[in-house]
Amino acid sequence: MRRRLNRIGVVLGIFAGFLLTSTVVKATDIPIFPTGPVYRLTNLVWGTSTQPGFNNNYFFTPLNPSESVCVYVYNNNTTSAHSFVITISSNGNPANTTPSDPTWFVYPLQANPTVAAGPSPPATFGAQANAAALVSINLSASTTQAGSPETANITIVQTQGLCPSNNNPTPQGTIQFNPLNGEGVSAANAPVTVTLTGSQTNRYAVYSVSARCSAGTSGITITQAGTTIWSTGAAEVTTTTFKFQWNPGLTLGPGQTLVITLATCGAANTGTLDTQVSQVVQQ
Repeated sequence: MRRRLNRIGVVLGIFAGFLLTSTVVKATDIPIFPTGPVYRLTNLVWGTSTQPGFNNNYFFTPLNPSESVCVYVYNNNTTSAHSFVITISSNGNPANTTPSDPTWFVYPLQANPTVAAGPSPPATFGAQANAAALVSINLSASTTQAGSPETANITIVQTQGLCPSNNNPTPQGTIQFNPLNGEGVSAANAPVTVTLTGSQTNRYAVYSVSARCSAGTSGITITQAGTTIWSTGAAEVTTTTFKFQWNPGLTLGPGQTLVITLATCGAANTGTLDTQVSQVVQQ
């Protein structure tokens, strides 16, 4: 009987452990709808990814495609300070509603900031979002602490000026766009490839591609860090010029390698690829 009870205890312990580990919830991508330059998120519960929870990604359509996004994090807990992770990111694709995926450009902010127990000055952050169809405030890694109320308030300000930030690693700077347009023609039965490597201070935005084959058919692919993020049909490029445009541009993340490839048009055939690309440099 005792052995049986021991076995039951082990099973219950494993089950309880499963329940505890299963309570770790992935951040939710939550759309918000600012109707003016100032928007507030109130009573976000520290350490949770529920709604309203602090550890979530809050994304929105900016009032202006090129603007400063300022974030103020206020701690309502009067006993304990809170540390957390925050990033501000943007995307040139208005249909992309998953800020957690790798195609969003992430602006560098201080790692693991802390906001003191309230009432206290907020932790402030700022980013210059340019050519952005969507902007996201991504919050994570906060935990539950002693004291109450165990919540935070966040104010998001959109402005044409600069943000008063105490948590940016460098002063907020300007964005420079360097055009990198070009045309490539392949040898017979060979692809045309354009490869551009980014860094933490620059990324690339693709505004248009056009291509044609001397004979035969082909297709275009665009990859970021080896992952295809856009493509045509395998035989969509013919002897008639194929063209596709993005407005705003198809924007890649920082430090990612961009590869645009026109596949071979077939034996003895050549291919021509024209690209309109900008290098986006944060200074």
